[in-house]
Amino acid sequence: MQSRAIVRSTTHLFSLSFSVLLLSVVAQGVAQDVEDAIEEEIRVFESRITLDFPGMSYREVKRIRPSGLVIVEDGAPREVTSLQPLADEGDWRTVVYVDAPTVRSLTTRTAALALGGYMERLAELGTVEIIIADPVPRTSFRARRQAVMLEEAMARLSKTDIATNQLDEMREAFTREIAAGGDRSELARAAIEAEVALARQQADHLITFASSGGDGRPTVLFLISDGYYEDPESFYLDEDVRSTSTRRTGRDTPVGARISEEVAQTLSVFEWIVVTLPIRQDQSTSGVGIRPTSDFDSFNRQAGGVEFLPKAGDRDVDIDLGALEVNIAPILQPLRKLSDQTAGRTVRHVGRLAGAVEFLENLWRAHYLTTRPFDGALRPTAARFVRGARDTSLPFARDSTRVETPSWVRSSTPSALVEARLRGLLGGTTTQGSVALALSQAK
Repeated sequence: MQSRAIVRSTTHLFSLSFSVLLLSVVAQGVAQDVEDAIEEEIRVFESRITLDFPGMSYREVKRIRPSGLVIVEDGAPREVTSLQPLADEGDWRTVVYVDAPTVRSLTTRTAALALGGYMERLAELGTVEIIIADPVPRTSFRARRQAVMLEEAMARLSKTDIATNQLDEMREAFTREIAAGGDRSELARAAIEAEVALARQQADHLITFASSGGDGRPTVLFLISDGYYEDPESFYLDEDVRSTSTRRTGRDTPVGARISEEVAQTLSVFEWIVVTLPIRQDQSTSGVGIRPTSDFDSFNRQAGGVEFLPKAGDRDVDIDLGALEVNIAPILQPLRKLSDQTAGRTVRHVGRLAGAVEFLENLWRAHYLTTRPFDGALRPTAARFVRGARDTSLPFARDSTRVETPSWVRSSTPSALVEARLRGLLGGTTTQGSVALALSQAK
């Protein structure tokens, strides 16, 4: 009996010792995993962002120290480590992108002739290429730096009848069929679906093309387009029908607005600077006696317009009507959104194109430290001066001075790009990129 008791005691002691040893090993493993996780979480790396200092000269910006700026990424301040002119990087990639289904022939011709006059300046920055999306993007003129060849290519583009402007055709057909006694509700439903499908199709092509980026080079996109309507229901449906439709679907944001937001975000995270060109030959500016809002100055500049200059003894100002049109015309809102979120410009009149090219030549690049996790999320960005870091004797040191940046950065492949590639794959129009698919059959 005694021996059995001793055996049981020895066995229990052995079990206890083994358990303690096992717990110790497990604890060490857990501690190592925790340590690894912590190290990964606080890993710091350097990122970059394009900056515009509107209203400030090269000399003024040159006097700004990196410590005088802060990048705000997803609400968190990030330390700026360097600031240098973007033009100094050289070897830019500039793309003239013609979106044939959403542009008129006159717009294409005007834009091509106007841009042709700036090929020498753009070629000094890097290569220039011409892409025509009709509807799938294809290379019309391969990347070159020879100004004479580029001017000739733009001249040929101005004479090429590639614009189809399917939106105009859709609305004209709808009007004719209504006049002929067609069923408005049925015709409207089909027309709305067709417009949204066209917007989605061209957005997917642009998103997929934009993913090619510039391999670290500065990238500029001149988008020749007349835009599209984010809310086609406003044209096709009566107000009471629209209200009923909104209540039934529970959606206040039109599908077209969500599409244009995806395009703007994607081009922003792939570091494209977008200059949209719904351009016209004529230009008219006049004093209109409208009190500016806090945001309108930005809209005016986006359109290549002049800054607000108060009249002596008067609160009214002169307003560039082209800038006003860019701000309020429904068909131009996707283009304005795209240029806004990429820190670019929207040019409505030929006379303002020179300012847009000069704007590109005066951009800056900042490098900053970030701890951004690679979780696939898009992160909003902004830049501002550090309080008290500026020399108040400088002419730009005033409260209204802004630093403009692209609106978004990415941590991995954006979901909008994956979805666009998948739709292209299923529709048979994928031209670049790849999508990993795993197909299985339910049993």
